[in-house]
Order: sequence, then structure tokens, then C-alpha cells
Amino acid sequence: MSEGLLKYVDESDLQYEQELLKDPNDQEVWLKYIHHKRITSGAHIQPVLAILNRSVRTLSSSYKLWMVYIKYRLSLINGDTVDVDEVGRMVRIFQEASLYLNKFPYFWIRFLSFCIDYSSYIDVTFIRKQFDGALQGLPVIQHRKIWKIYLKFADIVGGHTLFLANIRYCEFKIAIDDSVFLEEEEDETREITEKSLQATLETLLRTVSSPKELDALSLCFEKLVSNPSFVVKLGKPELELYKDYFTTMIALVSRFEGSNVRGLDYRVGILHKKMEKRFPDQMGSFAVELAQYWIARKDFLSVISAFERGLANCLTLKDFTIIYDAYSDFEDSRVEMVSNQLEKLQGNEEAGELNLEINILLQRFEDLLARRPFLINDVYLRQDENDVKAWLDRIGIFDPEKDKNEITQCYQEALKRIDPSKVREPNLLSELWINYIDHVDDPNSDAFRKLYTTAVKVPFKFISDLEDVWCSWVNKEIAHGNYEHAVTVIKQAVTLPKNIAIKLPESKIEYNDEELSAQVRVHKSIKLWSLYLDLEESSDDFEATCKAYDRTLELKIATPLIVLNYCTFLEEHECYEQCFKVFERGVSVFRYPTVFEIWNAYLSMVIKYQKRLGIKAERVRDLFEQSLDKCPSQLSKTIYIMYAQFEETSGLKLQALRILSEAIDKVEGSKGKLDLYKMLILKTAEFRGIAGTSSVYQKALETLPLNTPGYIDEIVSGFVNTEAKQKRFTRCRQILQYSSELVMKHGRSQADRDRIWELFKSFELDYGDESTYKAMLRLKRHLEGIAKPIVEEHIEGAGIDFVHGTTDEKKEIGNNEDQIELDVEDLE
Repeated sequence: MSEGLLKYVDESDLQYEQELLKDPNDQEVWLKYIHHKRITSGAHIQPVLAILNRSVRTLSSSYKLWMVYIKYRLSLINGDTVDVDEVGRMVRIFQEASLYLNKFPYFWIRFLSFCIDYSSYIDVTFIRKQFDGALQGLPVIQHRKIWKIYLKFADIVGGHTLFLANIRYCEFKIAIDDSVFLEEEEDETREITEKSLQATLETLLRTVSSPKELDALSLCFEKLVSNPSFVVKLGKPELELYKDYFTTMIALVSRFEGSNVRGLDYRVGILHKKMEKRFPDQMGSFAVELAQYWIARKDFLSVISAFERGLANCLTLKDFTIIYDAYSDFEDSRVEMVSNQLEKLQGNEEAGELNLEINILLQRFEDLLARRPFLINDVYLRQDENDVKAWLDRIGIFDPEKDKNEITQCYQEALKRIDPSKVREPNLLSELWINYIDHVDDPNSDAFRKLYTTAVKVPFKFISDLEDVWCSWVNKEIAHGNYEHAVTVIKQAVTLPKNIAIKLPESKIEYNDEELSAQVRVHKSIKLWSLYLDLEESSDDFEATCKAYDRTLELKIATPLIVLNYCTFLEEHECYEQCFKVFERGVSVFRYPTVFEIWNAYLSMVIKYQKRLGIKAERVRDLFEQSLDKCPSQLSKTIYIMYAQFEETSGLKLQALRILSEAIDKVEGSKGKLDLYKMLILKTAEFRGIAGTSSVYQKALETLPLNTPGYIDEIVSGFVNTEAKQKRFTRCRQILQYSSELVMKHGRSQADRDRIWELFKSFELDYGDESTYKAMLRLKRHLEGIAKPIVEEHIEGAGIDFVHGTTDEKKEIGNNEDQIELDVEDLE
């Protein structure tokens, strides 16, 4: 022991000194000795410092001894006044201790915290190096504690140190998963809040100020946004992160100069392309942000280039609107700015240059406004260049008088770029071809034929397009006065090409078979054949017309209308038997309900020419029976009436009545049945007298539903009047009593109730007396007392049968408890 240290040893220390002589490496003895010395020394610090210094020199690797030493020295500094020399000595002690305690986080926390507390007396670079030493000396699992203090220090210092610390911390967070850090019960930095990844990125974006810093930030940013887990931790959508980053780029314009600015331009361009690729649905806002960058750079040509590129590449109307509105606002603001400058320099030499500039700006602004319809149309075409409607709309934008060449070029470009197999709507591509041919057509030239020849070879997706082109070609030939050539064209259209016929039999070609091309199927087009037939008929060539009609029947593409037109054509040329044969072919090919009109025309023509052609009645009856076979009940009424009229004119009146009676049973619908009953009643009265109508009225009363329009006025009233004419008044009252009870119990409208009592009252006034009138009133009061209230409701379907006749026929709706027994013979 040196003589300098002996002066700090007294008799009370001998015990500890002797123990240290035996074992100088006994840490516990040193700790007890230090504790003893602090008690016995009182206010004197030098004895304590001496023994502390001896202890760490002897046991330099002792963590406890160093920490006791450091804590004691720190206690000497704490106070109102700071001794700069003491701070320097403390730093040197920390440095010396770091040689032995560099693996202990608590030591570093005390050291670095001391540096931060007295950072005004310590060099910033020195402090930053100590943080680096701590991070290098400690295992990664302990780094989080150091970073808490490091970032606190960086916030105090600011500047490049702030950016550097945060960029290193961001790289640390990216490289190390949070799961490797375990929560410790004793965390010396618990009071310091750990900085989030989101806050770190915001700090970096706020503090970046040099190209090197921007490069480092770019690498870090790419690592963050490329990992979804980091994006979640950042607390913002990826899109917002990119926008914030781009905004930072714009803010850097004022901080960069010279070549640094050009480097920033390059980085901005790369970032913009990457953003467009990553978020194609945000192209509009990205283009505007790029333009804002160039505005900040005061490079107006690049601003215009950015807007024009955005308009040329945007794919949605939303993006177009964003870019176009920003572009027009920019141009407007430029015009306004130069106008204000011009007003201030009025009469100055510089005013001439400003006048030239403002004229250029106004011309460019007007051009932008004029191009708007075309730019919008460009958006639709970029979405789908096979959108024929968009091409037609584009052509419609041009002035047909001033822009003829432009229109021609637009047609040619459209036809060149459109893929017919990808057209989504029918009849549009053909319209484009036809409009193009009409546009370039010269009335004095037949050059249009070359275009039509090309058009009919186009592989249209929809056969209707090819039909339209052929029809347009025919009409164009007629418009040019080339009628014979028009017939030649339509014949070509409806003829199967020989090269196709060799490979594919005509019988296997179906018009609706979309697996075959339009050119293969078009010869079976009804539209083209109808046009062909019209042309042949107008040519007065009887043989050619008949041959064309027969060809439609042979191809099995004839419609009922074509059959009827063929028959009308033959009738006009008085070829009746040939006409009847065509009718026979038509009714054999078609089925109900399609064949109804053919039968109707066939039967009408047979009856019309029966006497003239000597057609036997049996043949006509056979035709009627054939037509009624499998005829739907809702269509048979017309044929039955025609049949009855034929029998009547043939002299078989009872046969006519039988046919009408049969029609009533077969025809559906209460209104149709009522019409047939009225006809049957008239014919029965004409052929058999008024007495014969009673049975018809009785059947009508039994079968017609009560809600049939005209039931009371036509059937009930007619039945009563018929019986009254025969002086059978008792029977009339029985009919009226039955009908009134039926109406009151089951009638669906108040009008029917009022009408039946009005009819009853009128009968009694005409044919009754006081007693029968009172009986009618009693019956009315009785029925009104038991009648149900009227519910105004429309019920569709057949009516309800309420009459039970003597025939005991089972109605389809089943038995009805309210049926009334009515035997007309008992009422006589």
C-alpha cells in the first residue's frame, strides 16, 4: 500500500485490511470495508474514494464494486451547481468501467443516461460513439433498452443525429422480430415509452434533408412496405404510406440544390412509376402529385408533360376527372398569373413578351378544353379497344363538314384495331362498316363494292352483323340504280359457298349453331331470305319467285309469315291448287299456336273459292276437323264460328247449331262462351223458333259463372224475356227468384245486386200484380238479411257454378252446397 493511501487508514480499518491481506480478491470484504468507511468518514469523501478506487483496481471485473463506485461518484455531482471537471472525471470513470462491464445493460443505461443528463458538457460525437459501443457490446436481446435512451438523445440533439438514430432504429426493428424480446420484471427503462415504427417513419420523413439520407430512407421504406406485417404495425394503409413518402419528396425540393435536385428528379420518377404499378386504380391522384412536384421545381414543361402523360394513360373516368380538373386549374392559374403581371407592366418593354406568352397560354388552354370529348373517349377505348360503341361515339365528335379526312382516318383505325371475336354487342360492328362505306361512297363510283366484299368476309361474332352488311349492300346497289346487281348480291348471300358445301353438308348446318362461323350459317337467315323474296316478287318473275319460296321450305327456314306471303302471291296469280298445296305444307310443318294463322287463312281461302273451284263440302269439313284437332281451346273459337258459318251457308242449319254447341264446350273463358251462347241463341231462334232457345238459356244458366260480364243482362234477362213472350210468367218468376238468390248469396258487386232487383221489379210492374210485387219485396228483404257484405276484390280465374241441373253433371270445381235445384220443366 502506498504512503498516500496509508493516511486514509485508521485503527478501525485494520480488521478489513488484515482480511484483504489474506485474500485481496474477496468481494464481500471489499463491500463491507467500503460500507464501514462511508460510515466512519462522515463528510470526508476522500477516504471513501480512496478505498473505492483501490477496490476496482484490485477487482477490476467486479460489477458490484464498479456500480458502488459509480453511484457514489454520481452522488457527488448531483446538486444545484455542476462541476465541469467532476463531470469529466465521471466520464473517464465510466469509460474505464466500460472496458470490464460492456456486457451489462444496466451499466450502459447509467452511463448513457448520465451523458444525456449532462449533454451540454459532453461532446455529441463522443456520446454517439458510446451508444455505438453499447450496441456493439450488448447482445441483441438487450438492445431495445439502449434504443429507448438513444432515441431520447437523438430527439434532444436533432439534425443529422436525429435522422441517423431513427434510420438505424428502423433497420433494427425490421431485422429483429419483437417476439425475441421478453418482458423483464426489472426494466430500468420502463418509464421511457418505446417508439413505435409508425412514429419512427414519420420522424424520418420529417427530418430527411440530404441525398444520402434519402437513399437510406428509400431502402428502409422499401423494406417496410414490402412486408405486410410491418405495414400493419405502421398503422396506415400502404397507399397512404406511399403518398406520405411522395409528399416528403416534394418537400425536399427546397432543400436540394444543383446535381442533388437532378438526383431527386430521378428518384421521384422511379417512385412514381412504382406507385402506378402498385396501385393502378390511383393513377389520377399520382399524376397530380407528380405534377405538384414539378410545380415545386418550377419546371412548367415537366408539369404539362406529367398531366399529358396522366391523361394518355388513365383507365377510368374517375382518374381522368382528377387529372383533367387539376390540369385545367393549372392552366387557368398560369393565365391569371401572367395577366396580373401584364397589368402591372402596362406600357413597359417587357409587356410585349408577356402578351406573346399569354396568347400561347390561352391557345393551349382552349385546346385543352376542346380536346376534352376526345380525351374521355380515349379512356373508354383504353378500357376496351373492341368497344364499337365508343368508336362510333368518337366519330360522332368530329364535325362532318370540316373533319372529313379525320373521320375517314378514325373509321380506318377502328376497323384495324377491333377484334371481331371480342365485340360484346350485336349490330354495332356492322353499323361501323356500313357507316364507313356510306361516308366514303361516291354516287358516281362503284368502289363501294370492294369495301362490301371485304366487309362480308369479316369473321363477325354475331350473325346479325353479317346480315346487316349483306342487306346494306343490296340497298346500296338499289340506291345506285343497279337492281340486277342487287339481286345477284342477295342470291350470293343466301347461297352456301361450294367450298363449304364440300366439307359440311347443308342439312347439318343450323342457323343458331354458334360453333359455326357466321359466313357458314348466313345462307339460312330469314332476314336475308325475306329481302330476297321481296326483290323477286317486285321483279314480276313468277318462276324465280316460286323457286325462291320453295327453297325456304326446302331449307326448313320458312316462317308462317313467309308461307302466308307465298300463298297470297299464288292467289294473286290465280294458282289456287298450288296455293292449297303450300298451305298443306305449312300446316304439316308448324304446330299450334304458330300454325293458327295459316289454318285461318287456309280455311278462309277454301271457303272463298269453294264454288268457283268446285271444292266439295266434305273436303272443307275435313279441313275444319283437321284444324280443330289439337287446337288449343283458347284459339278454337274463331275456327268454330267459321265452321258454323260454312255449314249454315251449305244449308245444314242444324249442323251449324251442333258446331256452335260443341264450341261452347271446348272454348275456354267465360267471355268467349258468352259470345258463343249469344250466337247460338240467335241462330236457334232463327232456325227453330223462340221456344227452342229455352234449353240454350238453361244450359247457359247452368254453365256460365256468375261473374261473367253480361250474365244478368244477356242470360237472365234474355231467359225471362223469352219465357214472358211465351206467356209462361210463373216460370219467369222462378227464374228471377233463383237468380236473385244466386246473386245475393254469391254476387261480387253491388251493381249486380242492384241490377237483378231492378230486373225483377221491372218484370212485376209489367206482368205482375200487387200480391206478386209484395212477394218480390218480401223475398228481397229476406235475402238482404242473410246476404254477406260485398268485398270489392277482383278474383281471376273461372267463375263458380251455382246451378245444379237435372243432368247431375259433375263440374270440375266439385259439389257446391249452395247449388239450387232448378228443373225448368217443373216451372211450366
